[in-house]
Amino acid sequence: HPNLAAWVWTSDTLSKLGLDTVFDLLRIHFAARDAHFTAKPAIADALEIAFSTIGYMTVSEMQLNACRLDAVCPVPKAGDLRKATKDDLDTLHGFSKAFYTDAFGYVPEMEKAMKQVDTWVEEGATYVLEKDGRILSCITAESDIYSSAMIIKQVYTRKEERNQGAAAYMVAEICRPAVQQGRHVILYTDKSNPASNAAYKKAGFHVVGSVTEKKMKKEWNV
Repeated sequence: HPNLAAWVWTSDTLSKLGLDTVFDLLRIHFAARDAHFTAKPAIADALEIAFSTIGYMTVSEMQLNACRLDAVCPVPKAGDLRKATKDDLDTLHGFSKAFYTDAFGYVPEMEKAMKQVDTWVEEGATYVLEKDGRILSCITAESDIYSSAMIIKQVYTRKEERNQGAAAYMVAEICRPAVQQGRHVILYTDKSNPASNAAYKKAGFHVVGSVTEKKMKKEWNV
């Protein structure tokens, strides 16, 4: 999918030969289109240099904090939290579009993005926060298929309702059962977004690392 990044995860001791192999695989994967990848900062920078040698130019970059929750902090109630239903889909579709626009500056292929929202609702992975009969926020959380960890996928609050504790409350409430079961919770947040970082910190998240997302465009042939 042209708007989705490839995640590159390597050991910290990756050899030069190993990095060259990763680059060759990505070069084939991104043939004839933009290169879009997320990796540890040092690996992302090295891949950026490698792609630049074959005519690519960096057009966007985002620094992400990798955060983990091991103990939930008490957070004041900000509304009534419930599982999303099919009746909420129109609102959630709008929230998802706004989430991508705010976070990444683009919206992926709408049909696929909306189907993903529909699937999350069907699976019971999405919750909404209501107040006075109006949906203020939504959150989606899934279990990692390779471990017992819970992964926070999307958190979105209407612009006019932000900075009032909605995100922190939702995250704390959704994550508390998992933490009580001995599971840990992870999420990635934009380093340049102080509001979301503050909300997650309020709920008990702490930064354990960082990754870099880069998007590169083919400018010339070599």
